[in-house]
Amino acid sequence: MVITVAADGSVAAAQLAAGIDLAVKEGAKVICVGYTVRGNDRLRQAVQAANRAGAIVVAADGNRAGETLAPFPASYEGVLSAIPLGRDGTVLVSSTSSPHR
Repeated sequence: MVITVAADGSVAAAQLAAGIDLAVKEGAKVICVGYTVRGNDRLRQAVQAANRAGAIVVAADGNRAGETLAPFPASYEGVLSAIPLGRDGTVLVSSTSSPHR
């Protein structure tokens, strides 16, 4: 199932949280989040609820090259953070990873 939280590619933490909540409601066991945003309580609570429901949340870690940020939801406990790697292990795009790692 695909849940689109922002048709134009611009997304806020509340939209991601609503998308995670909907995925859990629909019974998703793996939730892949391809965005990073500044974190907030609403997003953290959605991730925690997904974890409690037995879902694995996989999220992008640092897709804003050149910007220092703590990418959320990837920086929350219980989230598997991911970056795009080539077969040789090199990062495929410029990526700024979380200072929390």
